[in-house]
Amino acid sequence: MNSDARVYILCPQRKITGGTEALHQLRFYLEQVGHDAYIVYFDAEKRFVDAQPPQRYEEYFPTGIKVLDGSKIIDSPENTIVCPEFSTSMLWNVNHCRKVIWWLSVKNYDGHPAMRILAVRHWLKQSARSLGNLLRFDEYYHPYNRADVEHYCASKFAYQYV
Repeated sequence: MNSDARVYILCPQRKITGGTEALHQLRFYLEQVGHDAYIVYFDAEKRFVDAQPPQRYEEYFPTGIKVLDGSKIIDSPENTIVCPEFSTSMLWNVNHCRKVIWWLSVKNYDGHPAMRILAVRHWLKQSARSLGNLLRFDEYYHPYNRADVEHYCASKFAYQYV
């Protein structure tokens, strides 16, 4: 990513869970290594909302609260949007950003079960890619059948499932 790129991390508002904490931690660590990263909250109906982080997560904003209303996302190829596996439909609010699904878990995936079978079958046909800090593979048949989505896994368990 270039220095002007932004990373938008989608997160449900007013939730205090291990998954939402991981999303805030991701923003924090991206900022620590020099990226311009924002949390973008959404509500139960998966609509963007203008909200503030729960007090528990304020520690992940040491340089100031970096929360952005989703309507202010800059939809350009140099920017990245990251969503957890339970809100993949929100990726289609943008057309040009790099799209990433971050598999925090496997139990909350919002895709159709039949598509999971296709995904596993496809993945088994692919050679394993090298593993970094986050386990990743780029080509995947997901519910929206789009090849422009990258997949990252937060655990070996999620990687094996995906």
